[in-house]
Amino acid sequence: MRMGRVRPSRCLVYCVFIGIFAIGILTCYRWYTMEYLSYDQGILQWHMESAIMQEREREVKPREGMQACKHPDLPVHDPTIMKFFQTNFTISCDQKDPDWVEVKGPVISISDSAVRIHGDITCKAKELLRVTDDLNKLAEAVEFMQSYKLMQSDFAEITCLAKDGTKWKSIVAGIQKQDIKKEKIGWQYASSDGLPLNVLIWGYDSLSRNTFIRKLPLAYKYLTETLEAIVLHGYNIVGDGTPQALTPILTGRTELELPDCRKRVGEKAHHVDVYPMIWKDFRQYGYVTVLLNASKGLSPPNLQMALLGGYMTTRTPVHMMDSLLMPAELGTRTMVLAEAKKHSNPYLYRKKGGGSDNSKGDVLQTLMCIPKLGERKAADLLKTFGSLPGIVSASQTELARVIGPALAGSVKTWLNGSKS
Repeated sequence: MRMGRVRPSRCLVYCVFIGIFAIGILTCYRWYTMEYLSYDQGILQWHMESAIMQEREREVKPREGMQACKHPDLPVHDPTIMKFFQTNFTISCDQKDPDWVEVKGPVISISDSAVRIHGDITCKAKELLRVTDDLNKLAEAVEFMQSYKLMQSDFAEITCLAKDGTKWKSIVAGIQKQDIKKEKIGWQYASSDGLPLNVLIWGYDSLSRNTFIRKLPLAYKYLTETLEAIVLHGYNIVGDGTPQALTPILTGRTELELPDCRKRVGEKAHHVDVYPMIWKDFRQYGYVTVLLNASKGLSPPNLQMALLGGYMTTRTPVHMMDSLLMPAELGTRTMVLAEAKKHSNPYLYRKKGGGSDNSKGDVLQTLMCIPKLGERKAADLLKTFGSLPGIVSASQTELARVIGPALAGSVKTWLNGSKS
């Protein structure tokens, strides 16, 4: 039997068919494997993200009894940081001529020691009366030779003349009880389930806890050991700036949750009286409340002129702001009461023998007390003029060549005020 030969056209058809079939098989295989790998990668990614989220939850969500936000435990007196701190000069009050008056509660009395030194003393008291947050006035002078009782204010200007011709003048602080009598003050008004405790909140702005311990060890020891104070090791910052951080501490609300008191909003700005300050709650429960700040310009509600006019009404029955306005009205830079005024300015203190002007470290520290000068500009002044007397004797033009005209004026004013 004769075998027929396959035609070339039919062979080509077979080859094409087989090629198409192979391509189809390969395509299906690739599609299947890609789909499988893609699915597998999705599963893997899901597992990885789940593990990451669980780890984050373990970090953020504290276990029972554990602190959620852990603050760094930094050694206070580590040598690497202590080399940047210098020993403070010692303040030694002049005991040869102590204050002429003593204050106990509302009573201002001429001291026996002053009488022994200077003979009979006659004094005049002018009580400081608050008009607004930025303005005070003095009451009529009342003369006394033994004692005077505060009736209208917690602060008074006292001027005295002794038999030997010596004069003495200062601002004193006491506690007058006339305003207190008008309010419901006493433990009987306290909450029945509350603790009958006096409460002191002490805060330092722009100063870390560790630096407070390093620079003010005796104060820290007194607060923690004698007063057994609770030290705040850290807190959650809820705003950028002192008012924004302090407002929640005193009100329980952020600045955005309260009426707008910023000066920049103009007539729409409220006075800070609208804030639900914590001392308002204390006053409702029979407490006498006191607000004490370092200086008028650093009072938190007035800081950087952020708020319009501060308080319209009296902030607390006792407020340090009233006495801090007094020195400016008297034409003096003194911001500390009575005989300690010589220590209100480090330069003035050193010139009186409390420290040495020969130490460049001391001079630099003194210059850094000048507002807005800073360490670099202070170092430039010291390098240019060599010593503190050299800086004092320099003209404002000479100072301006080193630190600029704007700072030169404030430095000259500060140094002139120190000398006076």
